[in-house]
Amino acid sequence: MRLQDIAIRLAVEDDYEAVCALYRVVDTYHAAMLPAMFQEFIGPSRSLEHFVAKLNDPAKAVFVAESQGELWGLADVQESESPPYPMFKPARFALIDNI
Repeated sequence: MRLQDIAIRLAVEDDYEAVCALYRVVDTYHAAMLPAMFQEFIGPSRSLEHFVAKLNDPAKAVFVAESQGELWGLADVQESESPPYPMFKPARFALIDNI
């Protein structure tokens, strides 16, 4: 696979199962690296309802990397704001939750 063969696009509901498989990779890594905080589990990595809600939230996005109809990666992004403490300048930014 070459870089020019990869398309980056917004995820859609039909990507649910493939995106769950990618989340599973991330979740398994977290459980192995931080077992005091994360654990292995059985079942889907995210519920369909959670995934669809994220797709429909204007402050969130899931981008997928696709090649020849197969998903190879994802970036889970959400809009965020600086904390409301005096030391922070007010700012809005994109926070990458999973990649």
